[in-house]
Amino acid sequence: MQSWLHLGASALMLANMVSGLNIKVDAKAGKSCEYTAPWQTLPELPPMPKANFEGTAPIDGIDLWYAAFGAPLKETKAKGLNPVVFLHGGFANSDYWTNQINHFKDHPYTLITIDSRAQGRSSDDISRPLTYDLMTEDVIGLMDHLGIDKFSTVGWSDGACISFDLVMNFTSRLDRSFAFGGTYSPENINATAAESPVFLEYMERVQEEYKKNSPSKGSFHDFEERMNTMWGSLPDWDAKSFAKIPTRYSDPNAPII
Repeated sequence: MQSWLHLGASALMLANMVSGLNIKVDAKAGKSCEYTAPWQTLPELPPMPKANFEGTAPIDGIDLWYAAFGAPLKETKAKGLNPVVFLHGGFANSDYWTNQINHFKDHPYTLITIDSRAQGRSSDDISRPLTYDLMTEDVIGLMDHLGIDKFSTVGWSDGACISFDLVMNFTSRLDRSFAFGGTYSPENINATAAESPVFLEYMERVQEEYKKNSPSKGSFHDFEERMNTMWGSLPDWDAKSFAKIPTRYSDPNAPII
């Protein structure tokens, strides 16, 4: 049995995949047949399109990996538009955004994917615990590094939690945010997700990706323990936390969430 700490934010992303097999009736044959819904599978990742830039930036003691796609930043700014930052789920990396990048790459926006601290191709600082606040500050650090004052985010799972953190604590930097599969407390989880075949397959996949991509010298087990420690106590938000986020009713410049 998987530790309940595996649930975390990535499990929330996969929670809709565990509802069981649907049964369809074959009207012609008069028989029932098993049907696996698409969300109950873990599709292969298509290759990323060629990036305008990919590499690392020195951010708060680590080398934070990111890639830029779509319109050049200078062109996006000249049109009065804001870059869109894609924030992945726990244990994953920027490659999980391939379909979205392919869809938007010909639009007039700069698209930036980030491998969160300790994940993907970004390095880690094991002297510090992993927290959502720390990963949120990494995003702000990268935006400062790139000279980006305001931006939008698309965040899934842990990336959604980072998006929540951004709009709570760096409100003026956000134009808008689309966040899905996030959480506000370790108690707000789907307790069956870690048992699902698709989640177990996901964990096997990300372990291989970690071995391939990570610049860290530690083992996947060590990294997993650091993630589990974070997921065991964070995020720790309540209604007062979310009340910090202004609305367009009170502030016409508030980000759209």
